[in-house]
Amino acid sequence: MLTNSLALFTLALCAGCSPSERNFSTGTGGQGGDAGHGGAGGAGAGGGAGGTGGKGDACASPDDCPAAENQTPTCEAGVCGVACDAGFLDCDAAAPGCETSASAHEHCGACGNRCATECVKGDEGAFCNDPVEISAGFAHTCVLRRDGSVWCWGRNAFSESGKPNSEAVVPVPAQVALPGKALHVAAGGGFARDDEQFPAHSCAILEDTTVTCWGRGTLGQLGNGSFYAASEPARVPSLINVVQLSLGAAHSCAVKTGDELYCWGADDEGQLGNGESPQTGTPDFIRSDIRQVSAGQDHTCAIKASDRGLLCWGRNFDGQLGFGGARENATSAVDVAAPLTAGVDEVAAGDRHTCARKGVEVYCFGNDYNGAVGADRYGPVPEPTLVAVPQAASIDVGRERSGAVSGAARGLKMWGVGALGHGKPGLSSQPVDVPIDGVAQLAAGYHHTCALRTTGEVLCWGENGDGQLGVGLDVVEEQLSPVAVKLAPP
Repeated sequence: MLTNSLALFTLALCAGCSPSERNFSTGTGGQGGDAGHGGAGGAGAGGGAGGTGGKGDACASPDDCPAAENQTPTCEAGVCGVACDAGFLDCDAAAPGCETSASAHEHCGACGNRCATECVKGDEGAFCNDPVEISAGFAHTCVLRRDGSVWCWGRNAFSESGKPNSEAVVPVPAQVALPGKALHVAAGGGFARDDEQFPAHSCAILEDTTVTCWGRGTLGQLGNGSFYAASEPARVPSLINVVQLSLGAAHSCAVKTGDELYCWGADDEGQLGNGESPQTGTPDFIRSDIRQVSAGQDHTCAIKASDRGLLCWGRNFDGQLGFGGARENATSAVDVAAPLTAGVDEVAAGDRHTCARKGVEVYCFGNDYNGAVGADRYGPVPEPTLVAVPQAASIDVGRERSGAVSGAARGLKMWGVGALGHGKPGLSSQPVDVPIDGVAQLAAGYHHTCALRTTGEVLCWGENGDGQLGVGLDVVEEQLSPVAVKLAPP
C-alpha cells in the first residue's frame, strides 16, 4: 500500500512505544575486570553496562588494589575488584582495563551491541539511533529513527521528502526539519484523477500527539486548510490525540484515541467515506469504532474496534472494497465479505487491491491482473481470497504487488509484479521468497519496496530513477534484489 504507518509495525513489535522504547538490538553484558565476570546484557539498544570484576587480591582499601585503564579499583569485604568507568566497557578479555568506548559503533552501550547506523550519547547512556519504523510513498521513502527524528529520500518534486522542491531528488536519506520529535511517520502518493502530476506527501505524528504534514497539497491532503504544497512540515489544526496515520494518493486518514476516524483530502471516488462530498482541506470526522485505517490510492479500509470486522469505501472498479457482487463505488463504509466480517488483525490498501491479515492467514481482493491478489484469476476479484502464505506476521501492499512477513525467522514473501525482490523480473501470482530474514516491517511503494530488519538495517529494491532506494543516483537501473540503504554516517 502507499502507507500504513502504525498498524503493520506495532503488530509486529510493540504498540504505543515511545521512540526511546522502540528498538531492536539487544546488548550483551560487558566482560569483567581481572578475575571478574561480565555484567548482564541490557534489553534494547542501550545494552548492558560494563562488567564488574570478581574476586581478586585481599585488601583493606581500594588503594591496595591494582588499577588499569579506565577502571576504578574497589575493595569490598576485604577483596579487590574493579569496575569500568562511566562510558567505557571491557570487551577484550585478553587486555587489562576497560579499553572500549561505550559509544563505539560495534559496542554501543554494551559489548557486542552493533548499530546499523550510528551510536549516539543520550541522557541515559549511549544507544543505537537506528530506524524503528519505515513507510514508502509514490517514489519516496521515510524512516523514523530511535531519537524521534524523521529521515526521507527519493522523489522531491513537491517537497515530499522534506526539502525545498528546488531539489527534485533526495538521493540518500536526509533529516526532515520537524517542529518536535516524532512518534510515527507515513508516506503517501500515487495517481490522482484530479491531479495529473502524481502527487505525493508525508506526515508524522509528533510527541504531543498532533500531526504535521509536508509535500503536495493541491487536493487538501496536507490537512492544514491550504490547497498548496508545503516545503516544510505544517501542523494539521485541531487534530490531537492521534495514534495511527495512513496516507493514500491524495487523501489522508488518522485514528484518534477513543477509536475515532478522521480523513481529509481528495474525495472524487468517495475515499473519505463521509458520503458524497467534495474534497476537504481539514480533517473531517468519519466514524467511531475504528482501531486501524489504511488509505489506498482512492479507496480506504478500516478495522472496527468492537469486533475487528473489516470495512471499506471509495473506488471499487476492480473489487478492491471486497464486498462481492457489483463493482460499484461506495461513498460510505460497507462490510467486506466473509471471512473478514470479524477477527481481522491488520489491513493494507493498495493501488487497486487490498489485503488483510486474520491471525496468521492472509486474504486479498481487487485487481489481480498482475497477480497481486494471489488468486490466479488475472482479473477483478471482488471477494476475499486466501493467499498461500504460511504463518503471516504482518503485511503491506504496493501498486500491483503484495507482501507478508512470514514464519518464525520473519522471512519475506512477495507476489504480483515488479519490485518483488527475489532476483527475477516479471510477475508471480504465487508468493515467492525474498532472500532476507529478520524482517520487522515491510513498506511497499508505487514501484519500489523496502524492508526494515530487526537489526535496524534498511533494505530496498525496485526502481531507483528518483532515488527512492536510498543508495544514491549512481544506481539507475531497477534492482531485482535487496540493496542496503545508506543510512550509516560516512
